[in-house]
Amino acid sequence: MTKWSEGIAARVAGEVKRLREEQQPRLSVAKLADRTTELGHPMSRAVISDLELGRKRTLDVAELLVLARALNVSPAALLYPELPDRPVEVWPDVSVRSILAVQWLSGESPPARLLEEGEQPVPTAEYEASQAGRERITIARQYEKNRGMAEQLAAESLDGFDEDQKRIARDAALRFRRETRKSLHRMRELGMWVDDE
Repeated sequence: MTKWSEGIAARVAGEVKRLREEQQPRLSVAKLADRTTELGHPMSRAVISDLELGRKRTLDVAELLVLARALNVSPAALLYPELPDRPVEVWPDVSVRSILAVQWLSGESPPARLLEEGEQPVPTAEYEASQAGRERITIARQYEKNRGMAEQLAAESLDGFDEDQKRIARDAALRFRRETRKSLHRMRELGMWVDDE
C-alpha cells in the first residue's frame, strides 16, 4: 500500500460521504450498505464507515463500482470529483487537472497527454493505441445513439402527421438505421463484441 493508493481511497471516501449526506432525504450509512447488498456486492455499514473515517485505506475496483452505482454516479465521479481543474495525483508523483485524468480513464486521451506539455513526446505506439481506443469508444457511442433514435422513431405513432411530416420521419428512421448498420459493420471489423439482435 502506498501513499498514492491511500490517497485514492481517501478521495473516493470523501466523495461517497459528501454524496450520501447531500441526498434528500439524507442517505444513512446503513441505507447505503443496504443498496450495495441489493446490487449484489454487499459492503457492511462498518466497512463504509471505516472507509469514510479513513480507517479503511484501500478500495478495490468492485467496491468502487458498487458504491458508484449505489449512489447513482459514475465511477469517474467518485475517483475525480472536483472537475475540471482540481489537481489530482493520477499516478504516483504525477498530478494533473481532474478533467485530464477522466479523459485518460475513459480512453479519450493517451497517458502521455497527462504529463506536462513538452516534458515527454507521446510514443508512437502509445498514441496509436490511444487512437484505437478512442475510435472504439466513438463508434460505440454513435451506434448506441443511432440505434436508439431508430428505435424511437419506429415506435412513434404517425397518426395526426401530414404526408410531409410522415415522409420526414420515415427518412430519418431510414438514415438512423443505415448509420447503425455502418457502425455495426465497423465495430465487427475492429473485433468488438456486439449483440445486434
